[in-house]
Amino acid sequence: MTRTTLIVSSNADSGAGSLRQALAETQKNEGGQYEIVFQSTAQPNNSLTTGFFTIALKSPLPVIYRNDVQINVTSPRSVILVPEQASKSPNASSGLMNS
Repeated sequence: MTRTTLIVSSNADSGAGSLRQALAETQKNEGGQYEIVFQSTAQPNNSLTTGFFTIALKSPLPVIYRNDVQINVTSPRSVILVPEQASKSPNASSGLMNS
């Protein structure tokens, strides 16, 4: 079976190009194989070069319970998931990027 690649190009909590949308797509039908890859030309906004792809989550991500799902296997990147409230702290801009 051919693996379907889904691109995450946004650090938004939801919508087109988001991790949430990609995960939901993997769960639509039974029996698929998926790879979720993070791609963005945005640069991290901090001096420690951490938080390349920081996502402020408004709610828990969908559960992966059906299908074979791999995340960032072919092109690993730093991905940080934080609760939305944490992303609003005074130090949040040190790790968030604009998509």
